Amino acid sequence: MNFTTIAVGAFSIVYGIVVLALRSRGREAAFGKLAQLKERFGAEAGSRIHFIGYVVLPLVLGAALVAAGLLGANIFRAGR
Repeated sequence: MNFTTIAVGAFSIVYGIVVLALRSRGREAAFGKLAQLKERFGAEAGSRIHFIGYVVLPLVLGAALVAAGLLGANIFRAGR
């Protein structure tokens, strides 16, 4: 069990949940990148790209890191 990897994974999960909560409560003004993505790709596509990049990916990465940490993987030392 590697607590550092688990902690980084847990932080990633919390980040994804916080962003999801802010988006669901309509506080999109808190996200500077969201406005830029909507401007560049259109409202719907920009919103989807932001959702995938700032909600889905952190949640998936966090779950993978927590699982890896529970199995003993250390993300900070390659080859050991």
